[in-house]
Amino acid sequence: MVIPVGYIGWSMPLRHSGLARTAYITGGSKKETAENDANALAALIQSQFFIADSFVSRMNNEVLVGPLTARVAQDGGEPIVGQAAGGGLGLLALETPPPNVAVLVRKSTNLGGRKNRGRWYIPWYCAESDLNELGVMGSGTVAAIQSAMNVLRGGLNASGVPLVVLHQTSLAVPGIVGSLTTDSLVATQRRRLGR
Repeated sequence: MVIPVGYIGWSMPLRHSGLARTAYITGGSKKETAENDANALAALIQSQFFIADSFVSRMNNEVLVGPLTARVAQDGGEPIVGQAAGGGLGLLALETPPPNVAVLVRKSTNLGGRKNRGRWYIPWYCAESDLNELGVMGSGTVAAIQSAMNVLRGGLNASGVPLVVLHQTSLAVPGIVGSLTTDSLVATQRRRLGR
């Protein structure tokens, strides 16, 4: 993933207390804030996951969210790596499906084309009882998750680190995410299963 100057690539680990493997969600942010310290930027981005009604409000309480690692692009040389201090647990007591069954959140920009879209697979984010036999979440669950995504995106925007879709090449300018959309059908991560 190419991180152009003025942008930040980041990864947020999700560690379930009952499982050995860590899941990650990744993203990019445009650096509109005056802050330049990589650790402070990582902490700033991570803090938006923990504001009231944001990301952790829907996460299983057996999952440690964080610490976020940020890679801040610089003019010449490798990105500067920073990490937020600590993390926190999710807030909901949920009996979740296995981690390869995840909530799918689509990232859309105002730019056209497939390269200007992204997605997050978020495990441990809905209760197994919220799913029907086809893997469709109830409308109340979808609305609650969508609300958390809206709060997260709004917090990142207001903090001067709006969410962007980064690209594989340096020729494409990252597009600012205009919406995070929760899919009512859960996604599976078959290719990511251990063998």
